[in-house]
Amino acid sequence: MAARHSSIQINVVSNTLKHGLSGARNTGVSWCDGDVVAFLDDDARAGDVYWIATMMEDYADPQVAGVGGGATPNWDGLKPPAWFPKEFGWVIGCSCTGLPTDAEEVRNFIGCNVSFRREVFDEIGGFSDGRGRGGKKPVGCEETEYCMRLRQRFGSARLVFDPNLDVFHRVSPDRREFKYFRLRCWSEGLSKAVVARRGVAQDSLASERTCTTKVLPLGVLRGLGDGMRGRVSGFQRAGVIVVGFLWTAAGYTRGRIARSTSV
Repeated sequence: MAARHSSIQINVVSNTLKHGLSGARNTGVSWCDGDVVAFLDDDARAGDVYWIATMMEDYADPQVAGVGGGATPNWDGLKPPAWFPKEFGWVIGCSCTGLPTDAEEVRNFIGCNVSFRREVFDEIGGFSDGRGRGGKKPVGCEETEYCMRLRQRFGSARLVFDPNLDVFHRVSPDRREFKYFRLRCWSEGLSKAVVARRGVAQDSLASERTCTTKVLPLGVLRGLGDGMRGRVSGFQRAGVIVVGFLWTAAGYTRGRIARSTSV
């Protein structure tokens, strides 16, 4: 029997809203009329042909309001920098150490691989255009803010991370540089300061606390262990984890101070 293929209609539209990632996503939402709206970055590709099918299986639960998955870095055939720690995969828009290995609820998703029920946008609106990357300034956390806003509006809604829903996310040459790493950590701290103000006090930074108290210390120990076994890059990774944490914390502190002095 011959395989049957359904046709897919593709429409390419210009961003008609505020310049930046949030505006582009909100423009896409305005053009969609399906039951589920999925987002895949222009520099990412689905891990396999069952990307949509896998996603829709999770939506069989009516309580599921959003589904997201992981992002494997695509280094364009090059080796990742020896100093780069997997604990900071989010710096390059990819999965990091500590993500669930089985399908389970999470606070927020990775932006390059995420979907929501269409009705959610009708209820709480789109992504905040006050954040979201635009140009070369790596400021984000719009997905985090949106997921937290969704949970505040729909207390029983489930946001499910499915590790089987994977994409390959290209890492551009500039993201291989330590300068970008440092800037991205600083910007993430600034963004998290905004998220903390918008979120519920007891859970707005729960994921970050877990990362800081468990994931990063283990990463440092692994790096030091590798270094002691003769792999110098282990010492480098351990040091970069510490530097990354300090720069992120500094950005967060700067964001909180800026807020307190503006009121």
